[in-house]
Amino acid sequence: EEKLESVKSTLLEQFPRREVEFFTWEASDIEESQGFQQKLDSLKSKMEGKDFGLLVNNVGTTENTFGWFSDDEMSEREHCNDLIRTVKINCIFPAKLTAAIIPILRGRSHRSSAIINISSILAHLPSPFNPIYGASKSFNRTFSRALTAEYAQMGIDVLCVSPGMVASNLTGIQKSTWFCSGARETAMYSLRALGLAVEIFPHPIHGLTYFLSCILMTFIPQKWSSTTTA
Repeated sequence: EEKLESVKSTLLEQFPRREVEFFTWEASDIEESQGFQQKLDSLKSKMEGKDFGLLVNNVGTTENTFGWFSDDEMSEREHCNDLIRTVKINCIFPAKLTAAIIPILRGRSHRSSAIINISSILAHLPSPFNPIYGASKSFNRTFSRALTAEYAQMGIDVLCVSPGMVASNLTGIQKSTWFCSGARETAMYSLRALGLAVEIFPHPIHGLTYFLSCILMTFIPQKWSSTTTA
């Protein structure tokens, strides 16, 4: 909440004529309970009467541990809870939030609307040592394509953004480099693609990263196995 308050202050300094509000919601709290519905109702109440036209599903997390899948250092119960938490935040929460917001987007008469789902370059490439993260981001890709097929004729553009490394507090990199794009540039590439693409790597650096990774993967020995049936 403190970070959102800080972002709000920064935005109002840059855009003093704009109205900025924030709403906090723990993304792992998605159980079908009275508390969840109350949060959802509160969010809808905040948006009531406003011209709301863009949803960006940017929430995401990775596993708490980076290492071999089902490592002995973590108990079976801890490992299971870690997997469930990652899937809840990366997959179920964006799906539920989208389901709640789409009726509002559809109700904008004669105005285009959009949904941006943030996936990852690891949805396209193997992600060893944090496989659930990559798998959950693949969900975002498939989910986006399905929404595109459903709502393209209703004036709702859906874009899946699959970034590589971006300078942010999450990566710990503060400035753009030859392998890491800046946050502002990444956002601008994404917004420019709305209505023109279904899925993008949001910066040339990310496209290059994917291309080089694919080349590198051709030199990794593959173990092939065959199944014999009697």
